[in-house]
Amino acid sequence: MQPYTPLAANFYSTDTYTDKALEYLVEYKDERKPFFLYVSYQAPHDPLQAWPEDIAKYRGQYSEAGYKAIAVKRYNKQKIMGLIDDSYPLPEPINDNWDHLSPDVKDIEDQKMSVYAAMIDRIDQNIGRLIEQLSESGELDNTLILFASDNGSSAAVVELGDGEIGGMSRWALLGPNWANVSNTPFRYFKGHSYQGGHQYATNCALARCNS
Repeated sequence: MQPYTPLAANFYSTDTYTDKALEYLVEYKDERKPFFLYVSYQAPHDPLQAWPEDIAKYRGQYSEAGYKAIAVKRYNKQKIMGLIDDSYPLPEPINDNWDHLSPDVKDIEDQKMSVYAAMIDRIDQNIGRLIEQLSESGELDNTLILFASDNGSSAAVVELGDGEIGGMSRWALLGPNWANVSNTPFRYFKGHSYQGGHQYATNCALARCNS
């Protein structure tokens, strides 16, 4: 809905939710009681919106390789890390042939994935802030941290606004091609009963154990 501007110029939901979570951790840091803190980040979710400095880290990294090459690279890395084994074959890609896309379309697709990566990067930064506070208060080793899942990456297509992809005045989505890659090694997307429909980490929960 336009026009809309947050009250604070530096508002970004991922940062703001973490700010509030840190307030709670500081307020109750001297209590010896167990606690449960649930941080439900909106990102990574449409609309694709991120801080310019985070987007800049990834801009151009996706325009050369394309969908299939990045999916294969991620799949191989997952196997090396031990996250999956041979019982998870890489599914047949259901995205467009990258080599058949025009340079302009490749650039747009690079923009989308760069913003998406930036949103995930910002989550990493903010969970790092929570871990740093737990470490400073001496509670890190006595805290269980869970990263829960919501649903698979969405293949929906919505385009609203005419601003830059990643900015406040543009509602852009990742789309089916990158959603297919993002769900590697699973098949399909959000809305499907395949594993690609429900494997997607978005929420963080922290709990201090009894001690």
